[in-house]
This record gives sequence, structure tokens and C-alpha cells, in this order.
Amino acid sequence: MGCFQPPVACINIDPTTLSYIDAGGNGRITHQEVSSAVSWLFAVLRNERGISGKHSYTRVADLDDSHPDGKRMARACSKIISRSEAENDMLDLYSVRRVIGEIQKSPAGGAGVVLGSATPNGKTAHLISTIVKVTGGTKHPNGPAGVNAACLAVFDRAVSGYRTWKESAPKAISLVG
Repeated sequence: MGCFQPPVACINIDPTTLSYIDAGGNGRITHQEVSSAVSWLFAVLRNERGISGKHSYTRVADLDDSHPDGKRMARACSKIISRSEAENDMLDLYSVRRVIGEIQKSPAGGAGVVLGSATPNGKTAHLISTIVKVTGGTKHPNGPAGVNAACLAVFDRAVSGYRTWKESAPKAISLVG
């Protein structure tokens, strides 16, 4: 172990940020991980204004949209700012967490899980309910089970298997239709 590998629990930084810096996922921050994080930060910023002051916000204008991560971050920040009804292009961590929490709790799948209550269409709601019954569903942040991409893949395989079986089964032993 190197001389600079403090446990992440001992560093007073946002836990999500620490998880990105701890690229090895071993619960320790190495010199190389800090160096890589700093290099990445300078690559996605147009200038140092956003990190040189003693403030806790990011300005969308400070993100370099010529860098793929900077462009993705600028789009995400703009969406969050518009949802938070901010009057300027400044975004702080509190606003990000609040908006993400709202999105994740929405029945329409902000957490990647769609609930039957997300649709007024009865057939779609029934399909979502059926997929949950067949696959067991995935827990939504609001509590009930819903459908995510993995559930859809399992359901698709189950339906494909059933169709193959039904098409190849002799009519005499076919139990369905």
C-alpha cells in the first residue's frame, strides 16, 4: 500500500464524488486516482473559474461542450436547472440531488423502473402488471415492483420460448388455443 491511500470514509467529500474518484472500487483513494480525477476535471471545464472560488455551484457556461463528458454534463445540468426553475445557469449539489430524487420517485421510470401507474392506458398498465408477474419485477424507489430493461429481456425470452414451444407442439397435446 502506498503512503497516500486514505480510506474513503476518512475524506470529507460527497460520497458519490468519492465513488467516482475511487476508480478501483477498493475503498481507498490512490495518488493516481486523484491525479486522474484532476486531469478529467480540467478536461471538462472551459476555465478554472468554476473551481477556483469558494462556492458550491457549477455554471453550465464553464463546462467544455467540445469534450464528450462536458457536453453530456452541460445537457444534464441544463435539464436540472430548468426543472429546478433556477433564474441563472448556476447549479449546486443540493439542486442536483433534489431533482434526481424527484425523477427517481416518478412512476414513469426516472430510476429506470416503470410502474403500471405511469400510464393511463389500461392495456399498457396490464402488460406492465403481467411482466411483473412473470419476471418478479424490480423494486421502484416508491416501493412497488415495476419493469426495467432487464425485466423486459427476461419477459421477451419467456414469450419467445413459449411461441417456439407452441408452434412446434402437436395439436393433440396443445393445451392453449
